[in-house]
Amino acid sequence: MKNQLLQIQQVSKVFPGYPWVTALTGIDFQVISGEFVVILGPSGCGKTTLLRLLAGLEKPSSGLCRYRGQEIDSPSLAISYLFQEPRLFPWLTVAENMGLSGHSEGLTALARRMGLADFLKSFPHQLSGGMAKRVSLARALLANPEVLLLDEPLANLDLPTKIGLQQELISIWRRGITSIMVTHDLDEALAVASRILLFSPRPGRIIHDVVLDMDHPRSQDDQRYLLWKRQIMNWTMEVLNHESTK
Repeated sequence: MKNQLLQIQQVSKVFPGYPWVTALTGIDFQVISGEFVVILGPSGCGKTTLLRLLAGLEKPSSGLCRYRGQEIDSPSLAISYLFQEPRLFPWLTVAENMGLSGHSEGLTALARRMGLADFLKSFPHQLSGGMAKRVSLARALLANPEVLLLDEPLANLDLPTKIGLQQELISIWRRGITSIMVTHDLDEALAVASRILLFSPRPGRIIHDVVLDMDHPRSQDDQRYLLWKRQIMNWTMEVLNHESTK
């Protein structure tokens, strides 16, 4: 029997206000240990909201999110969350920011592997944007999570830095950390995912759930890559056309 880590059962999320905003509706899927799931969809479709529910930072308006059969109702070191922004404390060094989870074993080795060994005594204002994201990723990994939640980790990075971080994320996943990433960039999704959940515009709902039959590393010239890209673009256009006729 496959090892189900996460169960998301008919989850909806409404944010009270005027007007009330329904971010998610009827979200239902499971995550198996060892998957790299990418949640792909347009801006504002509830992708980040779903990550916050899985991290225990928000609660569903209806439905349940479970980790190993237990309801997720608060943050846990077993599920690390990498925010869109690095969120480093400016008065702490790189080493101190990395160690905030209380786990420092392996810090030096991890810093070396992620190209941070020469910056452990530096402060956040002395880092590039890509370096700051690597520090926040290293901090998440030092907690020894079973699940890593990634909120657009490749956004606003130059191309060489983005490619390097993509490779790092794949390497982390291959070491056994189940990963869930959100993005609105189709090429980012196709570069890393073992499975893609395609979301509709708000209120977000799953319109397609596909397992990618491609090995890593992946080339944008590969025929299977191009077929998947064309198929997902077609699905997206179908949904947008349907939404526009409502």
